[in-house]
Amino acid sequence: MYKINPKEAQEARHSFEQVGAGSVAIYARTALSQELGGENFGLAEQIERCKQYCQERGYTIDERYIYSESGSGSVDPRSHPRFASLHGAAQRHEFDILVLVSLDRLSRNQAHSAALLDEFAQCGVTVECVDGDTAELLLEIKQCAAAMERARIASRAAHGRTARKAKRVQQ
Repeated sequence: MYKINPKEAQEARHSFEQVGAGSVAIYARTALSQELGGENFGLAEQIERCKQYCQERGYTIDERYIYSESGSGSVDPRSHPRFASLHGAAQRHEFDILVLVSLDRLSRNQAHSAALLDEFAQCGVTVECVDGDTAELLLEIKQCAAAMERARIASRAAHGRTARKAKRVQQ
């Protein structure tokens, strides 16, 4: 987990005062094959769509908070350098809203996406998607799946206890 030292905290406060509440970060990611002409999902197009989305809503866009890179969507996004910078800025509360074209730009792995959405929420960052993906829905589905898994684990543990008791009685 990233920890902020006192100097970074002071810089974050100063940066937040300069940018102000309601500031936006934009993140665009594409795989190299897409960038070379696959899907029409190039970095420039993603950024332009995100900027248009922000302008339509009156969001403040600061060029310092536009992050883009090429990389695999199936690995943990925190391993991508630009995403790591974005993640750190979120933890320092440098922006309030993260805009993506779609959730799969964050990650194609549901577990990574759900964990990151939760982390962003803990930082007070709202994730919004141009294509109308509902980040909250994905998070709620993940939470539901986690609750179901906890119930399965509890059931297995109870079954195991019952089996151990039965085995002791037989001995």
